[in-house]
Amino acid sequence: MEGLISLGWRQQDAQQAVAEACEDNDIPTPLATDDVPRVLRLALALMDRGR
Repeated sequence: MEGLISLGWRQQDAQQAVAEACEDNDIPTPLATDDVPRVLRLALALMDRGR
């Protein structure tokens, strides 16, 4: 999530996007290290679509 915040997204928006990406893609939390890049890409895509 820090990567999203460093791109200028608000913490609350970044947290919501990460949670939604995990839920929508059946990714278990807490995240495994291998899942982090995928979740960040999915969350960024959600945020870029105006969520």
